[in-house]
Amino acid sequence: MSNIRITVKDIEETTLLDSIVKQYDEGSDQVYEIENPEGEVVGILTPYDGPYEAKVEETDDGTGDCIVPLPKRLLSKLGIGEGDNLDVTIRDDGSIELSK
Repeated sequence: MSNIRITVKDIEETTLLDSIVKQYDEGSDQVYEIENPEGEVVGILTPYDGPYEAKVEETDDGTGDCIVPLPKRLLSKLGIGEGDNLDVTIRDDGSIELSK
């Protein structure tokens, strides 16, 4: 996959950045080079691939259940969708392993 060049003006005057963020959330690995009016690359947009952190949220239904909201990109990369059941293993070091 080759890099796509976009200009600073493209980002400032359009919703292009929102579109790129959505693509990254959906698992895209596309790299974008940002160039200035002279055609020089002044920045690069790349997807973030972790490490990821998530905060455990307690439910308010009195069951003691918890929710761990995971980033969309992580879910997409792992092939996990909303509503999927995951197995949770708490390791000796306190880390949590999720598996499908």
